[in-house]
Amino acid sequence: MTKIFSKRIQLWAVGFLLLLTLVSLSTPRLDAQALFSENLRLRVWKQFEADGFKNPVCGMIFTDARPPCCGVPVGGLGTGCLDIEAAGVWGFSSVFRPALMVEPTPYQTLRNPKLYSPILGLSVGKKTWVLANNTYTKAGKVIGCVDPVDPGNYTENKTYMKHWTVELNGFDNVQSTRAIRYWGHFPVADLQYNTNAPVSVSMRAWAPFLPGDSSASGIPGAVFEVRLRNVSKSPQEGRLAFNFPGPHKNEVGTLSFSRKETIDSSFVAMNVTANRSSYTLAVLDEKETEVDFGGNLSSRKDAWAKIGSELPEAVTEDAATSATVKYRLAPSESKTVRFVLGWMVTDWKGGAYEEIKHFDETWAKNEFTLSKTGRFDRETYYPMYTTRYQNTLEVVQELARDHESLLRRVLSWQEALFARKELPIWLRDALLNNLALFAEDSLWAAPRGKIASWAAPLGAFHMTENPRACSIVGCTASNYYGDLPIVYFFPELERMILRSYLANMRPDGAVPFLYPPRDFIRASYEWQIGLNGACYADLVHRMWLRTRDRTLLEEFYPSVKKSTIFTVNLAKGPHGLISFHREGHGQEWWEHTPVFGMVTHLAGVRMAQIEMAKNMAKEMGDTEFVKQCDEWIQRASQLTEENLWNEKNGSYDFFKYPEKNKYSQDIMSSQLDGQWMVDLHGLPAVFKKDRIATVLKTVAATCLVDTGMAGFSEPGKGPDLARYGTFPPEVNIVAMTYMYNENRELGLEIARRNMTNLIKKHGYGWDLPNLIRCDTGRRTYGCDYYQNMVLWGLPAAMAGQDLSGPCGEGGVVNEMLSAAAGEQ
Repeated sequence: MTKIFSKRIQLWAVGFLLLLTLVSLSTPRLDAQALFSENLRLRVWKQFEADGFKNPVCGMIFTDARPPCCGVPVGGLGTGCLDIEAAGVWGFSSVFRPALMVEPTPYQTLRNPKLYSPILGLSVGKKTWVLANNTYTKAGKVIGCVDPVDPGNYTENKTYMKHWTVELNGFDNVQSTRAIRYWGHFPVADLQYNTNAPVSVSMRAWAPFLPGDSSASGIPGAVFEVRLRNVSKSPQEGRLAFNFPGPHKNEVGTLSFSRKETIDSSFVAMNVTANRSSYTLAVLDEKETEVDFGGNLSSRKDAWAKIGSELPEAVTEDAATSATVKYRLAPSESKTVRFVLGWMVTDWKGGAYEEIKHFDETWAKNEFTLSKTGRFDRETYYPMYTTRYQNTLEVVQELARDHESLLRRVLSWQEALFARKELPIWLRDALLNNLALFAEDSLWAAPRGKIASWAAPLGAFHMTENPRACSIVGCTASNYYGDLPIVYFFPELERMILRSYLANMRPDGAVPFLYPPRDFIRASYEWQIGLNGACYADLVHRMWLRTRDRTLLEEFYPSVKKSTIFTVNLAKGPHGLISFHREGHGQEWWEHTPVFGMVTHLAGVRMAQIEMAKNMAKEMGDTEFVKQCDEWIQRASQLTEENLWNEKNGSYDFFKYPEKNKYSQDIMSSQLDGQWMVDLHGLPAVFKKDRIATVLKTVAATCLVDTGMAGFSEPGKGPDLARYGTFPPEVNIVAMTYMYNENRELGLEIARRNMTNLIKKHGYGWDLPNLIRCDTGRRTYGCDYYQNMVLWGLPAAMAGQDLSGPCGEGGVVNEMLSAAAGEQ
């Protein structure tokens, strides 16, 4: 018996060792000095080891040969951001707040064309390597990620395309990289450079974005940790170069820059200032004699080749600054060089109402806004970070002091997300990088001037919808889609978004739809006015669920009630409760699809709005309004069932307008959005359970495509692949609707298809679109669209919880917040 038992132990031990071996083979090990595992398959979601993490991470590796559309945006809350491209060059920049209208293209943008200037260079002896793909070391024209704005065919507009085209100088007598392996995990970009140099190089670029800490996340700066290692058998020495192009001429209002070198106990730095923009480039923990500063390395063909001996002289007309650091390495010796960049703008001009007038004047003149401002008036705003820093040198001093603890906290909250085994690997990676939209889109102004009465003390905070084509602030629909991670991680800032809408609510109860680019006060109202009140009610209710702060309802419930009454009474007649009061486009979230009369999607969203208003009324003891809400819901449900249910198609009709004999039996994949709203909020169903099951079965049979879900299908003809394609944020809502209604697996598969198309196939992970074609999966409209942050609803939906579930003990949001605070 003892021998048999001993034999079993031996077999168990052998089996356990075999299992450990298999695990080690399936999770590539981290090589010495590497930032992440080498030899990983490209564009495949995997788990692997990475520097600074105790356990395997989740991610996808790109290379300069197969890059993403855009790289990781390094930045935080209201700071703007710098994209770090997989090719080793600077990408889009918004840190200096480009001018509102950019010549030669008269449209709104918050990001200039990609800079396409190499970031790093290395000299070893008499040889020089520019650490970038060879496309960017040769002369020629390059076009980056472009929003096609289709319908509109902007890519056929020569003026539009000229704006996004960059002409490169090319560099003489240098070598480029053989390959660059790239792992992005916002706010971090890790690059491992492959060259034939005897010194290996890798770079970790990062910004201090910390969920739950809006102060640290609002530091306008970034750190670039460059690791050098002598891989030869001989001593090596040379210089490491860093080049920053600085602000564009349309960001400074001048072509004259002043410079001042600063020597601190822990760094040497160069300060570059103009009349509204400034930055400081510092090198940490290096002797003054080891560091040189100069001008733009990319402005001359021969400059990079000479970094081992000299730098070009800085000129007042060029904002760029370069820095080199001398190194000496024995065989196998390593060295880490840290560059710190701090940036600021003094102020910015908000947009004018004239730029958004069409959102109102398609139907009505905006007397309310125009009574307070002229059509062409602009407000001056001041970045929130100007309340903390006098200059960029102070930014650098803070990062120099705290960079180790800040990076440790960044990697800690990421590790907390990576550890969530109940979430698929692809979802953990997608959720993490989804937060990059904060850096790309957030706008944060100090409480000064006309916003001071409601924005103090935290400042006015909002998100920009589409920073490279239609950079409006808001809108309520985009907040409805995208604000969940703001509610989760920065609820105090979400409250400021609500206050902006409350402060500008029209006297009749109409909620603002949106504001001009970079503005917080010149509201428009008429576009999608039948749905804007529902968005507002949802935003207030989700904040209450998240915080259970009664003062929130005391502040916002009266306006929710007023807005709900206004919305319900917009359309008159026997079917008005579930009807739009206008005809044609601009009514629905599918805003260019015309609708008429009774609309199923509106009916569901309207009932959800009333349910949320009713739930808040209960909490506030408003029994009369609770009774009114019950009557509205009962009537709306009856009208929907009697007029819009189509038994033959197993679906609700898209719309029906008996007065003018207009109707559409198209099957809308997102027709049950109102049901998702109440599911996410833990409220009673607004559609009958048997109808929900039938509709979801029909939608799966008619709208399911490789990219997730087509927006519409025609009975008997199949999904509409190209006419309007699909709307990725809506695809994720449809996915969650399946999860909440007893089909978790199909819902997860829909979301996976959606994110696989966006991230893996097209590389849009840091440039998430608004609309795509369903046949090719390619973007038709929208860039950096924060509506895509609706993805953060998936953890709750997968667990069958309301939105507050992940915030509870052991929930993913709670764990991330604890880790970011340094509590783990």
